[in-house]
Amino acid sequence: MVKRWLTRFKAVKSLFKVQTLTQGWLIMMAIIVTLHLLLLGRGHLWIKLFLSGLFLIGLPLIFTIFVLVIGQRRAEWSSEELTLTALKRVLHHAIPLVLFEGLTLLVGMPLGNYGLTSAFLARLKLPSQWINVVGMHRQLIVPLVIFIYLLILGFWLQYLQVPVQMIVKDQTWRQTRQKWSWWRLSVNLRTLIKPVIGMVIPMALVSELIVGLNWWLDQVVRPGSAMLLGWISLVGLEICLLTMTGILLAMIIWRLLDRPVTAQLVRPNDVHPIPWFAGMLVLILMGLLAWDSLQPVQNFRPSLTISHRGVNKGNGVQNTIPALVKTAKLKPDRVELDVHETKDGQFVVLHDETLKHLAGKNVTPHQLTLRELQQITVRENGTQTHLTGFSAYLRVAEHLHQRLIVEIKSTPEDSSNLVKHFDERYGARLVKDHSWVHAINYDVVTQLKKRDSQLKVGYITTLNFFSPDSVPADFYSFQRNTVGKQFVMAAHNQHVPAYIWTPDSRFDMIRMFAIGTDGQITNRVRRLQNVLNEPRSKFTWAILQNFLFSLL
Repeated sequence: MVKRWLTRFKAVKSLFKVQTLTQGWLIMMAIIVTLHLLLLGRGHLWIKLFLSGLFLIGLPLIFTIFVLVIGQRRAEWSSEELTLTALKRVLHHAIPLVLFEGLTLLVGMPLGNYGLTSAFLARLKLPSQWINVVGMHRQLIVPLVIFIYLLILGFWLQYLQVPVQMIVKDQTWRQTRQKWSWWRLSVNLRTLIKPVIGMVIPMALVSELIVGLNWWLDQVVRPGSAMLLGWISLVGLEICLLTMTGILLAMIIWRLLDRPVTAQLVRPNDVHPIPWFAGMLVLILMGLLAWDSLQPVQNFRPSLTISHRGVNKGNGVQNTIPALVKTAKLKPDRVELDVHETKDGQFVVLHDETLKHLAGKNVTPHQLTLRELQQITVRENGTQTHLTGFSAYLRVAEHLHQRLIVEIKSTPEDSSNLVKHFDERYGARLVKDHSWVHAINYDVVTQLKKRDSQLKVGYITTLNFFSPDSVPADFYSFQRNTVGKQFVMAAHNQHVPAYIWTPDSRFDMIRMFAIGTDGQITNRVRRLQNVLNEPRSKFTWAILQNFLFSLL
């Protein structure tokens, strides 16, 4: 099996002896790397749009060149013949190729698209009402989006061979398309998966080994040397990814064309130094991107430690006064807690919408008065206590000189005066205490900010798929799983801090620190404090890890 893979790898590698193919691929990589460099900063809008347009135009052309080189079974291609033929085929089949390109980019969005997905989404301005609907009804909308995505993926897989056959045979969409068939879909899926597994998994393993090597080097070498080695490693990762992607594309096309026998040669009189120039240009751009990505000023900022639900390592029942007292002894910068409105219009400190988890009671805070809720015993982490009202919790926090971030939970059962009542009772005190408020419901954010301009109010993102300036706020609490450096930078471009919830492992804390966050909301405050006290020079590996995650 290994011998068969090596034979295929050598056959595909020989394709890149075709000068036009190699030159076109390097130019596309140069455009992508330049876009990455420009997207790390502000301004240059027209240049970004021009390069994006060039990239979108170039994709069908380079795809067509790949298909012609592999599928035409020509003994030799001259640069002029190949380029001219590819241009004619692209123009002849422009509409279906552009539609297929758009569908492919859509299918690839969850995979990163060379890191351009997050760069695009972090600049995607949407109406705040749309964002709020998704955030408030994510349990319904996310499965629906996944279902729609699977339908699109199935359609893409079903017709995966069509654009390839169109180019090779120079036929129309109607002449090459096939009837819907589960068998065809499964065949195309296997055609796609085998080379992906054969290339991506080894590449991922090698990449993680490089990250691990840099982690070890961070601990044993001087800071300057660690930065240099990190730069070399990052450039190496970029080169490996460039090479792997080109070979992977060639292998997929080769399999879609039923493994044709290829014998591509380059005419001696067609060899000239342009591919070398393009290669050096890409290498220089990669070096600049790696150097810019490793700059500590961009990656590591003064960072707040914020206790999630007022606990540290399960030292009590979440959102209760005994846990607050214990956690405050660690001196976190802030304690984050949750409040719900009660039946009598008061506020209880509680995260869940029911008491099933903490008290084994399937009731909501809106069904009971605050006095009734305070009589309920809650249990967690081997301890038990009673629920508390926010007034009592705030008094203890003020006594401990502990600043807070209050999350206002909102449900359809809330009264229409929820924001008004909260602000009248606690707004002035929170401003005086330098405490803040944030919420998932953007209506709460806007109403509270309108009522009290001095109170610092933030927006909690549950899914990161939009530009932060779509929902203006005093700060953002980004959900950890889908956040990237581009979203943090977008917040900083508004001169607004970006916080992350909820990294608990040392690995995640360092990674989030390395993308330039201003603070982390965590259940392990002490661990985060220890991480933030370590030298920044020991975290070069995290920048490499984040770079890999952003690409894939």
